[in-house]
Amino acid sequence: MTQIDLSGKTAFVTGSTRGIGLAIARSLYGAGAKVAVVGRDLERARTV
Repeated sequence: MTQIDLSGKTAFVTGSTRGIGLAIARSLYGAGAKVAVVGRDLERARTV
């Protein structure tokens, strides 16, 4: 699979403290993006 370079980009991912949102946030971060983590559980958001 081709990896996209997202360096210098910012992603806003809702529901990113668990499940699919978490997987997407991690993937975007792995591609170089800065990721804004948004979710209902503040403690989980801090650990992402």
